[in-house]
Amino acid sequence: KLSWPEIQAAVEAELGALADLVDALAAGRAKSPLAEAERFDLVLGITCHAVYHAGQIQLLKRLQAG
Repeated sequence: KLSWPEIQAAVEAELGALADLVDALAAGRAKSPLAEAERFDLVLGITCHAVYHAGQIQLLKRLQAG
């Protein structure tokens, strides 16, 4: 079982890897089999998913404090 700091570090590392890949794709240092619109939709979906869960965490923190 991962501790909360380990979970946070893993999420930060994965989001950093995603950002690095998006930068590499934009700079032409990496190739993708997906069309640009498909890549955009995929990254947007991942980002929205992360924001959704961040909101859940904030709600849980507020409920726990209240």
